[in-house]
Amino acid sequence: MKKSAVFLSMRHAIQYNIIQLCLQVSILLVGLTVALGHFSVTQLIYVVALSQFGAITEVLSAIKRGISSQVAASVAQVGARLAVTLALFVFISVGPIWIAVFLAMVWAVADGIRYLYYIRKASKLLVWLRYNSFIVLYPLGMSLENIIVWKILLRYSESPVWLFLAFLACYSIPAIKIYMYMLRQRKKHLPN
Repeated sequence: MKKSAVFLSMRHAIQYNIIQLCLQVSILLVGLTVALGHFSVTQLIYVVALSQFGAITEVLSAIKRGISSQVAASVAQVGARLAVTLALFVFISVGPIWIAVFLAMVWAVADGIRYLYYIRKASKLLVWLRYNSFIVLYPLGMSLENIIVWKILLRYSESPVWLFLAFLACYSIPAIKIYMYMLRQRKKHLPN
């Protein structure tokens, strides 16, 4: 009975990763069409939101496995992504739109590599991409997230500096922890 439960869980994980990979490809395609002027940025944000709300599954999976460090990392990353995704709907009226499109593309590339890696861990190229691409993509994504929050606060807040400093205080610690975790994983998976 235990083996079938594990198998179903693994099968569910593979299906989830395939669905998320398809969503990341969709985000890239819609992002390109937004950049070319064929779709609105709102349509792009809807696809991003679908992907990010689907990521709640990752938190639930970490909870089910009972690994507290993975739960904390999942909650931090998914929670921050959900918050920024919701902020993107506000950001549309603030702009510039290219920042939202660029962020969606950065997230899609980083997540696409991650989900593809989870589907085919045996590929040396995917292992290399998974544990090297984050070095550039994570800081780029985090910077864009911070720019979006700053621009929203500038537009809608009486005291944007203080609110932004409070945001950074809450944002920075989990962001640094996630980045450091990935550096440790990189050392583990790419020893040389």
